[in-house]
This record gives sequence, structure tokens and C-alpha cells, in this order.
Amino acid sequence: MKRKISPRVITGKFLLVMIIFVWSGLINAYGGDAYILRTNIHPTYCLCNDPKPVNVIFENDLGFDVTDFLVTIQVWHQLSISAWEKTFEYILGGLTVAANSQLQFSTDTAMWHPTVPGYYQLVVDTYSPVDINLSNNYFTKNFLVGDFNRIKLKQFDLKQPLQVNYSTLGAIELKLPPTDKPVFFNAMIQKPMTTTKAWMVQNLPILPFDSSHELFYYFDYSKLGYSPGDSIDSLEFAVQEDSVELTNGFEPYWWVKDILYHIPYDVAADNEPVGDTVESVLDYLGDLPVLLFGDVYSLDYKYIGCEMPNIDLDSIRHGDSGDYAGDW
Repeated sequence: MKRKISPRVITGKFLLVMIIFVWSGLINAYGGDAYILRTNIHPTYCLCNDPKPVNVIFENDLGFDVTDFLVTIQVWHQLSISAWEKTFEYILGGLTVAANSQLQFSTDTAMWHPTVPGYYQLVVDTYSPVDINLSNNYFTKNFLVGDFNRIKLKQFDLKQPLQVNYSTLGAIELKLPPTDKPVFFNAMIQKPMTTTKAWMVQNLPILPFDSSHELFYYFDYSKLGYSPGDSIDSLEFAVQEDSVELTNGFEPYWWVKDILYHIPYDVAADNEPVGDTVESVLDYLGDLPVLLFGDVYSLDYKYIGCEMPNIDLDSIRHGDSGDYAGDW
């Protein structure tokens, strides 16, 4: 025999569902929820000795204002695995995040000024007595601060074999610290006071090395609209280091202004110009191939350093041939 459900039980369950539905609708209509949408601190790379305010965007997508909104901003520097030092704090209350809108928050003149490279953590903590959801009021982000002095932009004056003062050939000079893991280095470069920008350095592999070293990466400033003969006094750049390749240029949270070095570039004093030799090289440098490392965009590596054993020369087994002059 099938059990019959009482209409009274059905009606009770229906009323309970209706009450929950109406209560949820009232909360959404007359409650606010201010949460952290994004910050201007990039999660992978910031520049040392580049003071900046901390900017945060808060969003309230419900139908009631979040008032008496209190914001606490902190930046901590990791000294060791378990030790942290607070390097910045900013507290401001009495704010309002209006219904169905965003609040652009900034520490303004209170600038966070990282002076020591290393690992840092950004902490954003908020509170409001009328915020209906406190679970999204706390936010942390770990990031790396790199040395500003290790990055310089160059413009070349070509001397031989074809003279071009203020050419469009440029380069970025990187002074790389020791590292034990590979990363991809990317750089966006922009004309000052404009929105003209280009993804100049695309997924440059930085391999592990146990000592500091320098690296040059060449590119073509014509991507920014410059022509041969244009003196480039300054540019703005933003850099990013990632463990995997980027498929597109990134959107910088801020730009760093750099005064360019002008470098004479002389291939050989005795060579005569041949047609447009130099310009052909520049055209090729403007279209560098995309770097692909197999199906997965990552690096597999084994660091050997100076531990590679010497191999004795043996002209008996490796003697003179048509393609090889022999070991000795």
C-alpha cells in the first residue's frame, strides 16, 4: 500500500520554502555586501624603490548601502619562513559603499615605499555593522619585490655599416640575481603620457644560476610608433615574472618611468654599408618567434653549473676531418 502524503504537510513545506525565498529576497533588497574586487599590487612582481599608494576597488552588488565602512591596509615583509615585519599600515573609517556600485579606495599620499627586495604580503581587512556577509571582508596576496636598479632601457645609435643616429633598435638590460627556479620574464613598454604600449619582451626564459649576471634583450621601438631619427628621452615600463608562459600582454597596474641610455653601436669600422643591411636586421627583430616548450608551457631543467667534468682531448679518435680540425 502506497503511503499518502497529507496535503497539510505539503502546505507546510511550501510555506517554509516561500518564507526562505522571501527572506532571501528581502536581504538582497535591503542588505549590502561590500567585498574586495581587486588591488593594484600585482601578485608576481613589484619594483623596489618605487613608492606608490595602495589602491583597492570595493564592490557592493546588492540593493542597500554599506555604511560605516572601515578599511585597514597592511603590507608585511617576510624575513624568514616564520618571521614577518610590518612595513606599511593605513586605516580609514566612515566610508560608504553605495548600493549596486563600486568604491575606488586609495591610500593617496600615504605611499608604500619598498626599499628591500624580497617576498611581501598585502593584507586588506574591512568591517561594517550593516554588511550582511563578513566572509569576504578579508583578503591577502603574496608578491615579490624586485630591484629597480637591475632594469634599464637603451636606444642605439648605429655607426657601421649603416649610420642611423637615434635608431629604432632598443634593448632592455637586466641585472639578474641568483635564482634556483626558472621563470618567464615579460615587459610592457609605453610612451609617456599616452596609451600607446607594446608587449616588447615576450616570455623570455630566465634559467637558474647561482650568481648574479646580466642579460640584454633587443627589440624594435617602431612598435611604439617611433621612426629612425627620433630621440627617445624616456619611456614607461612594467615587468612581470611568471612560472608559465603568457599568451597575451598583461595589463599593468602601474608604470615606472625610465630615462633612456643612448648607446653607440659599431659593428666594424672597416665594413662598408651594403644596401639596407641594418634595416633588414631591424625588421627581423620586430617579429621575434613565440617561445614554446612542448605541449605544456613550462620549463624542465637540470642545473649543472661548474660541475661539468672535463673531457680529455683525443686526436686519435677525434682527428682532423673535412668538417672538424681535430681535438689538438
